[in-house]
This record gives sequence, structure tokens and C-alpha cells, in this order.
Amino acid sequence: MRKKTKKERKIFKTPLAVVYFILRLLVVGVMVAQILNRNYNNVFLCILTLLLFMIPSFIEKKIKIDVPDTLETIVLLFIFAAEILGEIREYYITFPYWDTMLHTLNGFLCAAIGVSMIDILNRSEKFSIKLSPTFVALVAFCFSMTIGVLWEFFEFGMDTFFLTDMQKDRYISTISSVMLNPDGSNVAVVLPVESVIVNGVEWPGYIDIGLIDTMKDLLVNFIGAIVFSLIGGLYVKGRARHKFAQNFFLTPIADDDSPSDDKPTSTDEATASDISLSPDEPSAIDVPAGENDGLTGAWVSNQNPSFPQPELSGQHIYAETKRLILRTAKPEDVDSLMKIRNSPYVMKYETLLPLSREDVVNLIAQDAASSDALYLELRETAQLIGSIHIESDSSRHAVTAFIISYFLSEEFSSNGYMTEALQAVLRILFEQREAELVSARVFSGNEASVRLLTRLGFTCEGKLRNAVRGSSGKLFDGLLFSILREDYFNAPDHGSEGSDVR
Repeated sequence: MRKKTKKERKIFKTPLAVVYFILRLLVVGVMVAQILNRNYNNVFLCILTLLLFMIPSFIEKKIKIDVPDTLETIVLLFIFAAEILGEIREYYITFPYWDTMLHTLNGFLCAAIGVSMIDILNRSEKFSIKLSPTFVALVAFCFSMTIGVLWEFFEFGMDTFFLTDMQKDRYISTISSVMLNPDGSNVAVVLPVESVIVNGVEWPGYIDIGLIDTMKDLLVNFIGAIVFSLIGGLYVKGRARHKFAQNFFLTPIADDDSPSDDKPTSTDEATASDISLSPDEPSAIDVPAGENDGLTGAWVSNQNPSFPQPELSGQHIYAETKRLILRTAKPEDVDSLMKIRNSPYVMKYETLLPLSREDVVNLIAQDAASSDALYLELRETAQLIGSIHIESDSSRHAVTAFIISYFLSEEFSSNGYMTEALQAVLRILFEQREAELVSARVFSGNEASVRLLTRLGFTCEGKLRNAVRGSSGKLFDGLLFSILREDYFNAPDHGSEGSDVR
């Protein structure tokens, strides 16, 4: 994902750097003033605030979790509003709804963190259990409410043992209690408080000792938690349609040797994994037969006509798996393919520039006439979600070898769709086309695709340094993967069980 941690780069960029600088400068200024006033309790709060400001950086550097700029900015402002403005500047007293606002925001932020943590586990290969978006939202809501309850426990403890007033007291003018029932029955008696005298001083009402404040805080925390739990659940269900939530999602930071700035995080799916999109579009690695730029080996430009490259049968492939239909292209795929193909998620690991509508129409016409293009369609909804292309592997000589390329809509990533589709494709190539080898080429940094191919039994043959320049202009190494015929058949679960391939 990054050569450096995100914090090491973005700290020098606006607007986050501006927020960091201004807030820390303000805290230091307040701390100096409190030192001069010899108010050491407030000095401690300033030091605590500066330490809390370091939490996002600590999470990114030590725990390797990226905190989005939007979320980090809000967290910093939240800390400043609670400690400096709320406690030292006494906004909790000056503005009656200041505490209410912060507790609502706390519920929102904690739900965002809760959704993110479950999403990270859901998208990790280390965990076999995957929660549905509904359960992700439910767990996030429970997490947020638990944090809110624990904070109220903390306030109660501080008020009990250190005689503070974190659970703000308030006067009430009416008491409703069964203890006031003269009959001793379980029926509340409502009694207006007309006069309260304590130590000879008359009070305007009865003090509730923080109960109302606690329940109000939990109620607004509940509202904030509900709001983002719903937003987060919808985002997990359809990432491409709910971009707002993306600004609040924590994501794992990959190893430092990854050259990509925004590599997909731990995921069960791959995005655009191969260097080329279609068989007639050459790339920096997939050099067409007869052309030799030193990347594919000298034999490519001197192929012996006695050993022609393997061909697909010419018959269109059709396959059905448990959840997918692998079919040829249709004219009505134009809008869906254009949306997927030109999305930032797919373009991240693509050599070609975004396609115009005319380009996509021509591409679909070309794919429809070809036997090596498979479009992935959901069986339930008939929605197009990606494609797979199959070509002869021109880097092999006198070998029945094919190379696959593929991409998938971000909306349907992390659900095993590409795994399911490629299992069917491998079954076609090895069991029907008698392939001796199937290969794939991947941008370095595309860890999602690397994990996918490894899970399917592919072996990394090596790396071509500075092999391809992506659509963004960045140079990438090319990772070469392949699976041999014997490896496929010796695998305990080769093929796609239950798929109908014809």
C-alpha cells in the first residue's frame, strides 16, 4: 500500500497538517498560560491532550492501521473540544448542549471504528467467519454503546472516589417515586418540589446527582451509533455506492516494500490483477508474438512455425457456478462495463487510460466475437460484475499455455466471486483444453490478486523490475505467476465443484 506509513507522508500535506499545527499550537499556548496561572490541573489536561493527539499516529506506525484524513481530523477536533474547550474554557457550562454534541459525535465515531474493525477481520484471510453487513452494523452499534457505557462508569468512578462532578448534576422540580406512596404499594407518587433547604441555604430544586446527565449522554450516544452503524452496514454491502463512509474506515497498512500508494487492503477478492485488459491490447509485459523488447525472452521474436501457439477452440465458453454465470459479452453490457472498467478501484492496476463509451462499445463487440472473453454475471440479479480474458501465453515455446487476466467491480469484492470464477476457468483450461500451464501477470503491490492466485495454487515464478507503467504513470514491477497441469490435478480440491461448464 505504501512505501512509508501514511502519516509519514500526509503530515506534510494540507489540510491535515494545518489542523495538526493549529491545534497543537493552541494547546501549547493554553498550557503556557495555565503554568503562569499556576493552575496545574489544567496543565495536566493540556499534556493529556497533546498525548491524545498522538494516538492516530501511534495506530498507524505501531499497529499498521491507516486512519483516513477525515476521521483523523474529526478525532483531533473532538479531543480539543472535549479537553481544552470543554474543561479548561468551561464550554460545558457556558454552552448547555456542548456535552450533548460531543457524546453524539462519540457514538458516531466509535461506531465507525467498530465497523472498520469488523470489516478488516471480514476481509482478512486469517479468519474464515464472515459477518453479513447486517451483523457488521449490529456489532458496530454494540461496540459504540459499550464504549459509551464504559465512559459513564469512568465518570461515576471519578465523582465517587475523587469528588469531581463529571456527571453533571442538575436541579429538578418534580419527584416521582413509589417511596412516597403512603400505602406502600408499587404506584409512583408525583410530588412537586416547592422548597429544599440544605444547611440553612434554600435551593431552587432537588439535585438529581448526575442521573439525568448520564441517561442523556447514553441516549445521544445511541443516536450517533445508530446513524453510522446504518451507514457502515450499507457501505460494507455495496462499497461503490456509498463513498461517504469510506472517509471513516480504518484500513490495514501493507508492508513497506509495496510501491503502490493505494493498494487494496486485506481482501478475499482481487481487483484488476493482470497487466492487459483484452487479448488485442498489448501491454509492457504481455508483448505480442513477433515483438521483442527484452522482457519476454529472445525466443518470442523467433518463434518456430512448427510450434504454433495454443488456440482456444473457437467455440464460446459458457459456465455456471453456484453464484455466477460466465458468458460472452452482450451489447447491453456497455454501461455496466464502462462503470467498472473506468472506476479508480480497477484503474489502480491498469495500463490503459479510461475508455470512452465508443471504446467500450467496440471492446464489447470485439469480446462478443471472441471465444476468450468471459463476462461475469450474478445468477440472482443478472448484474455484470467483472470479466476474465484468456489468451495464449506467448512467453512459452511449444507449450500449451494460456494466460488469464481479470478484473472485478469493487462493489462485489471480498465475497469470493473471482475465486469462484477462476476455479471454473481453470477447470475449462486444464480439463477441456488440455492446458499444460496457466499463467497470470500481476502488478507488484496488488496483494489482493497475489493472495487470490496463491490460494488457487499458482506459484510466483519471479519478478520483472520496472516492467510496466500504470495508467497513473507510476512504474510497477511485474510478478509472474503460473500453475502447472500436474499441480492442478494433484490439488485436493481442484476445479469448481458443481459448476456447469460447456
